[in-house]
Amino acid sequence: MATRLMRSASAVAALGGSVADIAILDDASVIAGLGLVREHRLALQAYELALSAQVARRSDHTLGYDGLARRNGSATPAVFIQSLTGSSIEDATRLARLGQTMVDAEDTAETPRAPVARAALDGGISVAAADAIRKGLGDPDAAVTAAQIAVAAQELIARASVMTPEALLKAARRARNDLDLDAIERGEKHRASIRYARVWRKDGMCGGSWALPDEDGGLEVYNTFKLLVAKKTGGPRFADVTRETPLAGVQSDPAPDDAGENAALDPATVLEDERSLDQVMADGFAQIFHNGITADPTVVPGAGRAAVRVIVPQQVLEQCDSCCNPDTAPIGSAATGSAILEESLSAITLAKLGEYLCEGGTVTIGFDHHGNPLDVGREQRLYTRAQRTALGVRDGGCRFPGCDKPPSWCEAHHIHYWARDQGPTTIDNGILLCRYHHMLMHHNGWEIIRDTGQIDGHGSYWLKPPTSHDPNRQLIAMPTKNPLIAALQHTHNADAAERNARKSEQSLAS
Repeated sequence: MATRLMRSASAVAALGGSVADIAILDDASVIAGLGLVREHRLALQAYELALSAQVARRSDHTLGYDGLARRNGSATPAVFIQSLTGSSIEDATRLARLGQTMVDAEDTAETPRAPVARAALDGGISVAAADAIRKGLGDPDAAVTAAQIAVAAQELIARASVMTPEALLKAARRARNDLDLDAIERGEKHRASIRYARVWRKDGMCGGSWALPDEDGGLEVYNTFKLLVAKKTGGPRFADVTRETPLAGVQSDPAPDDAGENAALDPATVLEDERSLDQVMADGFAQIFHNGITADPTVVPGAGRAAVRVIVPQQVLEQCDSCCNPDTAPIGSAATGSAILEESLSAITLAKLGEYLCEGGTVTIGFDHHGNPLDVGREQRLYTRAQRTALGVRDGGCRFPGCDKPPSWCEAHHIHYWARDQGPTTIDNGILLCRYHHMLMHHNGWEIIRDTGQIDGHGSYWLKPPTSHDPNRQLIAMPTKNPLIAALQHTHNADAAERNARKSEQSLAS
């Protein structure tokens, strides 16, 4: 621990002894310097965790008021750590939890969280990443053993270097759901039991509050509000792709221009909206209600649920063929599989999946073992609705590392540009990027490379930064944000590695 800390401290100190020294660094040195700071923080993290573990051990509840935290006037170890470090209560709570995990690992070798504690102590993952894995996987119970959680934790630790803590939390929750499908049904029932909508009227104003489960309308309401303010917050621009002439001031995909493929919105066609975000949402909220209560009661509005609202593996879908018919629905279907909502990645039971199937039907997308959609090229520039559907499932949102924008906030980017490179409009040549990162590709020299076997052989996508960001242009992995596809890729890669290992052993034996 000490050697690593001194080495990282020396590397950071070599950047300069003052703000003036830092100010004269070139761009590459600034970027490299932040990497050195990260390494030093991870080295320092080992001491932070070790000390937090001692606080947890010496503040055990069995010690009562003789415990370290209470003896110093703090009700909990987290509050005591916060008072000493000046950190936020959230950060202090993470340290206290991981410190307790380390204590448990020392006292009980078989604790399921031991791999997470060791990875954080060794500096392999950050405290935030470790806490996300710990929180998402939860505790062992009658349905999930400690050994199962430990195995899942190891798999998540291996993927932590290319995932944000937020993405890790989602992946960990998905892994827990896969281990205990009955918990999904319990979660649905709990969310349904606490749903509510309240209204009030005072001083000429009407208002209220609401809480709805994602799977029972909550996600639709939430996304509607997000889309209402998308123009003001830099969200996606939408257009009717069936029109030959785009709506003024709106675009779904950038149109070709002299620079290659991308043309910005014409400022002259965009009306200035002086309303605040709250006012935009309020006006849209009222308009939606007005449209609903004044609609023709003889006409069924809309065209069913969105095509990609629920993502479900084919083998699970086959078990739900009769979900729409209560008389033939499979008994105990909640224990035979699950699906996820595309936008929130919340898991739902097969019974809830049946409701979506009855209302919206299905769109089938075939994938190979690498998680790539099986697709035939098209002779058009704009991606079709079906292709966007496949991209949404495969990518799970913007694939730029660290970005958490969902598919509905993304645009389809041609990796090989349509105009400049004569790139085809195919799934393989497409990738989802949010508006900001899409523009980054076109204006700042960033590139995306699809591996065809030379890099890792898995058909994955890699980000190639410009020399202004990294003189060596080191490739950066762009993993899918969809945990189902990530799990498919992980399983296939693990199986392939095992097969290769067996072949090597056989070759050596012969």
